[in-house]
Amino acid sequence: MRTKPSVFRRTIPMFLAAMGTVGCQVSGTWTMDAVDPPGAGFPLQQLVLDPNQNYSALWTEDGKQKGSSGQYRWNGYQLKVAQAGRDPRTYGARLGLDGKLRMTYRENDQSVMAILIRRPAPVPQADAPSSAPGAPETRRPNPNDLPPAPTRNAAGRPAQPR
Repeated sequence: MRTKPSVFRRTIPMFLAAMGTVGCQVSGTWTMDAVDPPGAGFPLQQLVLDPNQNYSALWTEDGKQKGSSGQYRWNGYQLKVAQAGRDPRTYGARLGLDGKLRMTYRENDQSVMAILIRRPAPVPQADAPSSAPGAPETRRPNPNDLPPAPTRNAAGRPAQPR
C-alpha cells in the first residue's frame, strides 16, 4: 500500500521552484565587491542585467575601459552571456541569501569567484542643481512657497478683499 508523501516532500520542491523563478531575480545593476582568491584577475566593474535578458558589462583591460553587450540566460546556477558574433561564455553563478551574486570561472587552472553586489536603481534628484554651466537651478516645489489659497466666506464663495 502506497502512503501519501510527507509535507516536506511535497513543499520543498515547490519552494525551490519558486525561489528559482520568482524570488531570485538576477536583473539589476551589479558592481564588483570582492574576488576570491584576493588578487585574482576579474576585471569586471559593472554588469547590468535587464529583465528582457539583455546585458551590458564594463571592465578595465590594459588600463583602458572596455565594454560589451548582448543577451544573457540565467537558470539559477549558471549565467550564460552571448555577444553578437562571439561564442557564448558560461559562468557558474548563484544568488546568495545575502543578495550577492557569486560568479565563478577558471583562469590558469584556478577557480576564481567574483562577488557582486546589486546597486539600487538611481532615484532622480529634482533638488540637485543641473551640472551644465549657466543652466537654471531646478528644485522641487515647496508648498510654503505657493501663494495662499483664497479665503472663502460662509457661503463658500471667494471672500471680497476689505
